[in-house]
Amino acid sequence: GMALAVASAWCGLHHAPTFAAKRAALFGRSLSDLLVVTDFDLTLTCGTSLQCHDVLGNGRCMPAGARADFAELLDFSRPFPAHLEREAWWTRANEILLSHNAPLRHQLPHLVAEAGMALRPGALELLAKLAQLDVPVLIVSAGCADLIEHFLEAHGALSPNVRVASNRLLWDDQSGALVGCAPLPPVTSFCKHQTHARNADFFQMHAARQTLLLIGDKKSDLQVAEGVPHSLSLAIGLYNVHTTDSPAPTATAATAAAATTTATAATVTAAAATVTATATAAATATATAATDMASIAISTPDDDVPADLAAAPILAGLAATAAGDLASLAGITDLAALAAAAGASAHPDADGSLASYLSSFDAVAIGHAAPLHPLVSLLDQWEGHERRRGGGQPG
Repeated sequence: GMALAVASAWCGLHHAPTFAAKRAALFGRSLSDLLVVTDFDLTLTCGTSLQCHDVLGNGRCMPAGARADFAELLDFSRPFPAHLEREAWWTRANEILLSHNAPLRHQLPHLVAEAGMALRPGALELLAKLAQLDVPVLIVSAGCADLIEHFLEAHGALSPNVRVASNRLLWDDQSGALVGCAPLPPVTSFCKHQTHARNADFFQMHAARQTLLLIGDKKSDLQVAEGVPHSLSLAIGLYNVHTTDSPAPTATAATAAAATTTATAATVTAAAATVTATATAAATATATAATDMASIAISTPDDDVPADLAAAPILAGLAATAAGDLASLAGITDLAALAAAAGASAHPDADGSLASYLSSFDAVAIGHAAPLHPLVSLLDQWEGHERRRGGGQPG
């Protein structure tokens, strides 16, 4: 696909070829047709934030024994032993909490207050916009509903249009001690395809809404759409990698990194050869920029510019990713081309190759702190189109 011209409002979103057509289709529909399903950890929170189980396993008000038992579960420096693989990890986490009858109900606000959970830039604005438009939002998380709800409430973002579908803690009415976890089996990152079945009443209530906006940081987050009746979906990915902590590579480093890659050496070296100048420019830009330079997008007054005008690079330094061969991709403007050149680079979440990751979404924002403001702009524009249509008819 050809590179897409993007207005400054889209800075930070790398578009797949599907994006422009889907956005146009959205703008032809009514906002009353929209339903949002989003992940929470590392999606609504930034990529370096603590996650729900970090908070449960490390909270200062948790018993020392619980924290000690949790240590093995929170050690991501090596592969998990067989008894903690896949769903067993969540089962063990619940066992630990129940064996210590913690946290106590009254400790939840303290856990949330002291936790290092940080919202992604633009997350509050996005939730506020969706609340203003009265768009139903289902937050599907393998974390903990109680923590998520307290956290959103503390930020004034737990509005009536939001429902959290996650693991819940059950307390004794009298003592406030933890006595159970629901549902069983727990919500894990391996069962997101069961979202429709587990939240049938929510989807039934909003059955007339046929436009799905999906937001997540892993490919598996898109499985929430399985079985959900819809006629249009737009999938937005948050690719959590460091984008500012290391300087962008020089063209030489890019070529060298490319040469060490086995599966994609030929493709990437070819890409590197064509972007020598842009890689150098990107390195300079990244070194001098105070802001996150993961994306250098074309700024135009009008976002309907013909695609062939989009000649400038929108990627400036994916070098800091786990896969160094991305160093050579600085001049690539188009998500499909980026995916092709990235080839078999490993994704930090072991969710398949980067190419496979990028090709799963309609648009991707790259970086631990990649903002959600472009989605607020999307909704603002959609609202503008609907207003110009005179209110619009439900699609």
